[in-house]
Amino acid sequence: MNVLGEQHRDLARTFATHGVDRFAGGELGFWPDSDLPCLLDAKAAFRCVSSGTLAVGDHDLLVGSMVATRLNVGGTPLLWYQRDFALPAREAGVVREPV
Repeated sequence: MNVLGEQHRDLARTFATHGVDRFAGGELGFWPDSDLPCLLDAKAAFRCVSSGTLAVGDHDLLVGSMVATRLNVGGTPLLWYQRDFALPAREAGVVREPV
């Protein structure tokens, strides 16, 4: 699993598109000692071992255990909100009130 940065907008759109070669862009690398792909410049990457799936509405939720992580400091994470990419709340000046 990869946490995308704002520079990955086009890559996110590619992976959301049906009928295209999602791995043709060459931005992916591999976890050490593995053939599992990871995005080398992702904000974070989590290597997981799958333990099952759950049907949630019209999606399947993958469940697993994390066995390794990669972190890249700096930059802005890419967020999807209300059918578009958005800035994180702290950068957009949004302050949450305590509940």
